[in-house]
Amino acid sequence: MTNRKNVLRALRRDNPERVPFEFVLCPSYIEEFKRKTGSQDYLEYFGFPIRYVALNKTKKKTDFSKYYDSLPPNAEPLNWNPEWGVMGIQGSIAHFQEMLHPMAKFETVEEVLEYPFPDFNEDYRWEGVPEKVQELINNDLIAVAFMQMTLVVLFSDFAPFFPPYLSLHNRLKYSFL
Repeated sequence: MTNRKNVLRALRRDNPERVPFEFVLCPSYIEEFKRKTGSQDYLEYFGFPIRYVALNKTKKKTDFSKYYDSLPPNAEPLNWNPEWGVMGIQGSIAHFQEMLHPMAKFETVEEVLEYPFPDFNEDYRWEGVPEKVQELINNDLIAVAFMQMTLVVLFSDFAPFFPPYLSLHNRLKYSFL
């Protein structure tokens, strides 16, 4: 049974051949994994049936400082998703960060509507994405997106209130599964 058929059967609760699973390792565990196994790719090593697909990195440069009254000197944009304007302060344990949110003090709809959301609609963000998805499908892997993609799809349902997401919704025409 292909990975695709197996995962779809599992999602339908229809007795898959094997239980599909995956996990994400933090940076320090990835290094430990490489050291102990000699492998560079834990997804391949464990035979995970899914792979994550993301849009290309933004070229948009946004100064989010005006959304913060003050920031501690060690605050930096989140290294795993800086384009939303969320800042992080290194925590005391491993890779954990305290997150500081630019919309924390918003009180009006206008403030939300004026916020410089990521430029998901720009063509350059989507260049090569359908091909990446197709390549995964051709290799019997399932393409999935991270949670922020889900939020974008949810926002697109409210397109009359968030016009930038209307055209984004139209771009999500290829299957990620």
